[in-house]
Amino acid sequence: MNRVLILSSHADDAELAAGGTIKRLVEEGHTVRHIVFSDCLNVEIIAEFQHSQQVLGISDYHVYRYDFRRFNENRQDILDCLVKHKKDYNPTHVITHGSKDTNQDHKVIFEESFRAFKTCNLLGYNHPWNQREAKADYFVRLERKHLDSKIEALSQYHSQKDRLYFNPEYTEAQALSHGTMLQCGYAEAFETLNILY
Repeated sequence: MNRVLILSSHADDAELAAGGTIKRLVEEGHTVRHIVFSDCLNVEIIAEFQHSQQVLGISDYHVYRYDFRRFNENRQDILDCLVKHKKDYNPTHVITHGSKDTNQDHKVIFEESFRAFKTCNLLGYNHPWNQREAKADYFVRLERKHLDSKIEALSQYHSQKDRLYFNPEYTEAQALSHGTMLQCGYAEAFETLNILY
């Protein structure tokens, strides 16, 4: 079994892009740890995050309190945090932000995770609303039950429900689009950053 480390700048980032994949990994018996770097000074969203993790089956998660939109000022501390998790968790696979994401916090996590985990299997996830260009060359097939779990996990974020990308129809359309590329039902797409064999 693999040890998978999921990296999120903010509480909902990974679920939006990789929630179905996370559910499939847990279901298949892989060990999954999820790290969030900012609570965005929002107590409500952390409670929502915890409920979301319950839906996905993750009990090993860590939430840090770096100032959101100011990760660049804490770049070395963030790298040190990543290196610490690399040493004590020793992941075989890491899923982080993609290289084309323009969000300032996402860019820092992408850059520092690439530095920290360049000797691991490393995938980047995409947030289309933050980028005009996306690299999608690694796909994970999903069953309907994985997509349903992703939608349920996202529904825990009541404080974010008015954001267009939290619309369940958008989530399903994106999974259908990626699945059509594979000629299967549903899928999530990632950017290959580093693959080891």
